[in-house]
Amino acid sequence: MKHAVRRCSVRRKAFTCTASVTQEGDIFRAKGTHSHAADPLMRKKVELKRDVS
Repeated sequence: MKHAVRRCSVRRKAFTCTASVTQEGDIFRAKGTHSHAADPLMRKKVELKRDVS
């Protein structure tokens, strides 16, 4: 069975978030935790991207 790995997109030279999610079929497994604060505008960014696409 194929699997996909998704990593947190917060990646800078001096700082890399190690949070990731592995998907195998309908099963999702989280690995690591986010090492940064949440972006309060992320929901709007995702909604705008979805509307534009």
